Amino acid sequence: MGNEVTFFGAFKDMWARIFDYSGVSGRKQFWLPFALHAVIALIASGLILVSLMVDRGGLFFCLAAFVLIGYLVLSIIPWISLTVRRLRDSGRSGWWTLLVLIFGILYAVTYTIGLQLSHRAAYHTLENLRISLQEKLEKQPLGNVQELGTGAVKKLFNDDIESIELMLAHVIPEGIANLTVPAVILLLLVAADWQMALLTVILLLFGLAASRQMYTAGMDRMGNYFAASKRLNNTIIEYVSGMEVVRVFNRQGESGRRFEEAVNGYRDFALAWYRICWPWMALYGSLFSNVVLYSLPFGTLMVVLGYLSLRRYALALCLSFAIGPMLLRTLALIGAIPQVSFKIQALEKALDRPPLKCGEAALHGTDHSVRFTEVHFAYKSDEVLKGISFTAKEGQMTALVGESGSGKSTIARLLSHYYD
Repeated sequence: MGNEVTFFGAFKDMWARIFDYSGVSGRKQFWLPFALHAVIALIASGLILVSLMVDRGGLFFCLAAFVLIGYLVLSIIPWISLTVRRLRDSGRSGWWTLLVLIFGILYAVTYTIGLQLSHRAAYHTLENLRISLQEKLEKQPLGNVQELGTGAVKKLFNDDIESIELMLAHVIPEGIANLTVPAVILLLLVAADWQMALLTVILLLFGLAASRQMYTAGMDRMGNYFAASKRLNNTIIEYVSGMEVVRVFNRQGESGRRFEEAVNGYRDFALAWYRICWPWMALYGSLFSNVVLYSLPFGTLMVVLGYLSLRRYALALCLSFAIGPMLLRTLALIGAIPQVSFKIQALEKALDRPPLKCGEAALHGTDHSVRFTEVHFAYKSDEVLKGISFTAKEGQMTALVGESGSGKSTIARLLSHYYD
């Protein structure tokens, strides 16, 4: 009884023999720390998830993440020595651990190089898109650009084009790997034990059903959400740009009211969207991130009843740890696809606008005078210019004088091809 291995005794022994690569460690000395390590990781992950929902990336979230990452980094060396001793105890060479480390380093190197190449290609594409959009807008009538709004133009150049980087640099290269690895792991689970594999598949199907409900509910409101976002961007820029004019003409109340309505409208749409999507998001997040938590009691019962060997049960648990994080990362990338698609449509709409009509003949004339001859113009059925004729000679000041609504601004806009 005095030599019986306990959870905390085996865990303490792992840390006490941190640099012992020549000894041996029995099954309990390996698997009991593994189980305790898994429980610690699950509790810490749960705390991080709760802090992310409550604290939204604040101090508590940072502390929880720092503790978890610090613990995982510090436990690398004792886990290597423990694995070497366990291999030696089972009659195998401890050098197999080195092979695992080599593959881990190879994975990190290839992943970094791949990520670098995908980002380089993505940002070259974004640069070309911005240049193309700039050239398109330069050939647009001023009326079309004004109709878009300063906030919408800024959103197109900065936010919408930047969001395509996620698709090019992450979804394509990482998404394939994040789907391939869980598929391979499921096949290995089937080979290890079909019952544990079936339970894992059922859990994953429940999680996928929850994520599908979230996407369905979110897509119905996405148009209104982005429309509110566009209004908010335009209103903010107009409010800031026109602040001096607002103060001079004492229009603070009206301008502030428009700004408040835009902010409240965006807030209402965003909150309504999150209220619908968040329960489904929490459900599939809990299923995918804690696959082991659900399969642990079922597997334990199968071992106790004799339907599953402890060796296959331990292998199934180890394989289950790798499924959840991959699928969560994949769903996070897939969840961004509808938003990116919506922004790409807005970008295509801006790029497909017809350019300002220009004649093929070169500009000719004796000077830079401006002449209007019998010009008529109407806003739909309301004709505001009726046969206007005048000449603004080069080098002279020409004033357009008239009451409000007589067409002064319309004449200036026609001169700059505003309505072409």
